[in-house]
Amino acid sequence: MTKVYQEEYRRRMHNEELERQLNGMVIEEKTEPAVEHQLPERSSLQNILCDFRTDMSLKDITARKIRAIDIMVRLAACREVRQPRATPSQEASRESSPEMAESKLVLKPEPFENFPLLLGKTQCIFCVGDVRLTRAARMRKFKRVSHMMDHVENVHLRHEKGNARFVCRHPECQHLGDFLTSLDHFKNHVQTVHGVKLRE
Repeated sequence: MTKVYQEEYRRRMHNEELERQLNGMVIEEKTEPAVEHQLPERSSLQNILCDFRTDMSLKDITARKIRAIDIMVRLAACREVRQPRATPSQEASRESSPEMAESKLVLKPEPFENFPLLLGKTQCIFCVGDVRLTRAARMRKFKRVSHMMDHVENVHLRHEKGNARFVCRHPECQHLGDFLTSLDHFKNHVQTVHGVKLRE
């Protein structure tokens, strides 16, 4: 029965299309919505891979392939973070603001240095030092301190050995190496130097 409906739909749509063409009606082309990627590497790779121009020289085609490979390597080294879902009312008010409209139009590259030594109490010390993340993902703040503590324990600290030496992941402290002798020493350092209290 489904095949009968499908055939009837195709026949009807085909006939309507022919009628429109014969009557000289303008057929409006459907534009696909623009895709916004979190990582700039993914956007630039999409631009290269979706470029189907044939009027390029062999040198330009080779350069484009090399650029695509370089971007693929950079993209493989990055890590995307799932964005928390915003409620529709917050999203609508944010999109209507002039700052949001300007930020959608112009993508500015952000430098990856100059991270503050003293962080907010809901920021993850491990994510701030993760160079694979975007600057926005590195500087993100959790809604609650308990959410940040759960994130640190479930995502980062479960991979650390309990009685091993620790490295502070903050960009200002990474050069010091594994100077923290225990988990308690690490938590004390993070609280006193960076202002982030971790769960006891």
